[in-house]
Amino acid sequence: MMSGTQYKQGDVILIPLPFTDLKEAKQRPAVVISNDAHNSKADDIVICGITPNIKEEEYSILLEQKDMQEGNIHFLSRIKTDKIFTLHKEIVKRKLGKVNNKMLDSIKKDLTKLLT
Repeated sequence: MMSGTQYKQGDVILIPLPFTDLKEAKQRPAVVISNDAHNSKADDIVICGITPNIKEEEYSILLEQKDMQEGNIHFLSRIKTDKIFTLHKEIVKRKLGKVNNKMLDSIKKDLTKLLT
């Protein structure tokens, strides 16, 4: 059964993001990376975590306010393209905004680099 809220690729959402040991979680922003066709028919979405740690690392993209098509980010952040999660839409706390198309293209490019 599908949940009522539909999320789109590029949406920035607030979720309980687990640590890699799965013992604890923090409320963190994340970006939806699964495509809209998947998102419209599935209960789950695929996301990448966003961190306020702006240390430059491989598979991370700097996220600034200018990269947002909608909404606001309150801190300079990084999208961690190697921190990929699948989660049920019902655990999303709320939508914070949406990244612009240029940022979405950068995310897809980094994901491709990770997976090839």
